[in-house]
Amino acid sequence: MSPLQLPRIAVLALLLACDGPGHQTADPPPGPVSTPPPEAPPVAPPVVETPPVVETPPVVAPSAAPPSTCTAPFIVPPPYKDSFIDDAEAYAAHDLGEWGSQPMRGPFADRDELHRDGCTDRQRASAPPFTEIVHCITGDSMRPPGPQNQPEHLLLVRTARGWWGHSLARTRWPHRREDDPQIAHVTQVTAADRLGDGGAEVTAIAELGPPGGDKSRFVFLCGVGSSGVPACANVRVAAGGPFHGPGALLYHLTIRCDATLKIQGWEGGSPIKLIHARAQLVFR
Repeated sequence: MSPLQLPRIAVLALLLACDGPGHQTADPPPGPVSTPPPEAPPVAPPVVETPPVVETPPVVAPSAAPPSTCTAPFIVPPPYKDSFIDDAEAYAAHDLGEWGSQPMRGPFADRDELHRDGCTDRQRASAPPFTEIVHCITGDSMRPPGPQNQPEHLLLVRTARGWWGHSLARTRWPHRREDDPQIAHVTQVTAADRLGDGGAEVTAIAELGPPGGDKSRFVFLCGVGSSGVPACANVRVAAGGPFHGPGALLYHLTIRCDATLKIQGWEGGSPIKLIHARAQLVFR
């Protein structure tokens, strides 16, 4: 070996001796080449459906009923004392349920439509729910009752819906001379809270009968119910006829602030029938 070749061999040996870990010195053995597994696709988050927003209607508190201004029962005593009325009180009251009423005629735009022949005012007032309350009478007040002059007593009221009317009593002249005329008379037309509902009811007492003879007596109570239509309840509290005979009757009437109607008395016949009953006054 020449002296020039010795350094080259030494350098090569030195390079081979310096190969260490981390330096590939030979080709890798034959075999399959491992590849990293593919990355899984990203999982989308679950879709959460939002329920539709339902608007809750506001809670409206029920309107309170007007405070009662009824201070005492409405009492219609009989025109004369009778011991049978006290006797009836000793028995338990019979429940009649709801006492019926009749709607007033209307509504009309003005009061003239209720009676086009005219109606002369006897009394005027106002009390909620009535803007106007009128007791008037038809016919000629300057002439006495007769075949051509048969006055009628009317109750007229006005509410927000218009005018309404109801007949309280009407004079009737007979066709035969042997029959007595039936003369109508109306008194004590008043407005007050009779049923404890906070509004006014109109009461009136009507009598019908021959001059100087026994009269039939009726008590009217008119009010407005939830329908807004004024109506009138009618209670007959006295009737003529032979004393204690068929067709005769006599009642003591009480209407309390809780709208309870009570009648006690008798109805004529053989034998006489004692009456003690209760009912509830309701205007629809």
